[in-house]
Order: sequence, then structure tokens, then C-alpha cells
Amino acid sequence: MRYLGILAVAAFLLTGCETFAIHNYSLSNKNTDAIITAMNAGEVKSIAVGEFSASSPGQFEMTCGMNKQIRTPRHTPFEKYVREALIAELKKADAYSLDQIEAGKVITGHLDKFRFNSDTGGWDINLIITFKSGESFTVSESYLIDDTSCQQVTAAVVPAVQDLIYKVITHPIFQKKMGMTVN
Repeated sequence: MRYLGILAVAAFLLTGCETFAIHNYSLSNKNTDAIITAMNAGEVKSIAVGEFSASSPGQFEMTCGMNKQIRTPRHTPFEKYVREALIAELKKADAYSLDQIEAGKVITGHLDKFRFNSDTGGWDINLIITFKSGESFTVSESYLIDDTSCQQVTAAVVPAVQDLIYKVITHPIFQKKMGMTVN
């Protein structure tokens, strides 16, 4: 009997774990346009992005189904993946500048949640953005998908993060801090 148990464990280990790779972040024209609109309508023309933390720091993979994993490119922690995506969007819109660190126009982030919710069939992401002044706001993204196969769950990360960033840059507090008049 013990021999069968050892064989079962060995078979499980030999079959390995199937891994699905999250795509590199791709820029969103909708986000670029929203950033350009915000910066053109406001007094602040660029912003710096400080460090991002996370409730589960350093996490770069998670389970998707039985014996399957989804993983970020280059084992980048999820908080860094979101930070780099935001910086890429700001750079594309020519609205990112490290010079703003001196001026105090710096945002940091805390990735409070980044998980796939199999009950709803979507990504649940919560991000808290904080300005150097201490003012902060939270954005939440619940990106639903119809096909919850690991391949589709993995493919949905990029558009979910794009939508999350859109919510950051269109948030009334963000726009107010950029010097826009918010109704």
C-alpha cells in the first residue's frame, strides 16, 4: 500500500504543473487619450510614479485550475507589473517625468487585491493611489470574462489592468490633483 502512495506522489510530481504566461503589458489608446486630455486641461503637465506595494508582496503567480499556474512575464510581482503599466501609459502620453519628484507631484500605489474570482468569472483588482500630500483614492476593477479557461484568464490580465489604469487617470481626485476643474 505504501508503495502505491509513493507511486502516486511520483506520478503527480512527474506530470508537472502547466504554466500560462501573462502577456507583456500593451498600451491602450483610450488611456493615452485620457492622460493627454487630463494633462492638457490641467495645470500639471507630468507626474512621477513612486513605488508600489501590495497586500501580497512579491507575488508573481497564482493557481488557475487544478495543477495549473498563471505567471507574470519575467516573474515580475503583480504590484510592479501594474506600476510599470501605469508608467508606460504616462510615458506614451509624454506625461511622465522624474523631475516631478522635486515638485511633489508623485503618486504611489498599494495593490490591495489582485486575484481571479472563479465565482464571478473575472479579475478583481483594487489599487490605492496616494499622492505625496497624503491624499488618496481607491479604484477597483472587476473584469469579467465568459471563458474561464486558464488560457483566457491569463489573456484577460492586460485588458483588466488597462481598465484599472483608465479608472485611475479619470478619477476625480487624480484629475483635481492634476489641476483640472472637476464638476
